[in-house]
Amino acid sequence: MTRHRSSAIPDSITKITGGYPSKLVIFQVEASPYYWVRYFTKGKIYRKSTKTTNKNEAIAFAKVFYEDILLKERNSIPLGSSPSFERCAKELLIKQEELILRGERNPLLNQKDTRILKLDLLPYFRGYDIKEIKYKNLEDYISGIAKRNLASATIKKHINLLGKIFNLALREELIEYIPPMPKIKVIDSPRGWFNDDEYDHLKKTVFKLIENKVVVRYHLIDDEIRLLITFMVNAFLRPSDIKNLRNRNIQIVDDEDTFLRIQTDSSKTINHPIVSMPAGVGIYR
Repeated sequence: MTRHRSSAIPDSITKITGGYPSKLVIFQVEASPYYWVRYFTKGKIYRKSTKTTNKNEAIAFAKVFYEDILLKERNSIPLGSSPSFERCAKELLIKQEELILRGERNPLLNQKDTRILKLDLLPYFRGYDIKEIKYKNLEDYISGIAKRNLASATIKKHINLLGKIFNLALREELIEYIPPMPKIKVIDSPRGWFNDDEYDHLKKTVFKLIENKVVVRYHLIDDEIRLLITFMVNAFLRPSDIKNLRNRNIQIVDDEDTFLRIQTDSSKTINHPIVSMPAGVGIYR
């Protein structure tokens, strides 16, 4: 019977002495010049390359390898010897939540990543061992979601999330390398804006709607909407920001110039304070 090149060479199998369990061994295989370490516990085989051809160094590596396994078992670390893609993705969300709680990440980060995982990544990669995922698998995934006519920036978010998951797996030594990520050209699509003529037309239209007492969705268009539009322009706020804006988010700064400092509770992008034009102060007051 022919032995596979990745199987242990019987004469090379060496038990680690000095009080270590008999199932902790180092060995060599025909497919690699390095020593490998193997340990069997709780019905699972842990196996890893020592990255050395020196037997004494391999033994030292095996001892550290064994201690790392014990530490993971004692602390019930969810990343085990068979690291599924799903398990790694969930671990990423846990670590990101810790950063969010420390104020180091946008609070919306996990909401966005969870949505991508739930709708697309996990349905596709669930059941994969992360070590089995190659460039071809990633390319097939990206080709599949691209058929839905998603914006290139949206597809880029999927690639970035995949990269974060693989980086976590690499840090945890669950994989030895990160597969190349598919490349996608991001087409710049800046937020829409009004030029001077369009803005003048908007203001005139609002005045006309107010004068004609137009009702939209049971709400009368009155002078408040005109003031709101002017305030948004002078405060550089998105509609999504203005919807959740509270008085506590706004501070009037009287210095050489008078302006508003606005710190929203959350924002679509990085949540930095916004400084308004001076005209925004008069509207707010």
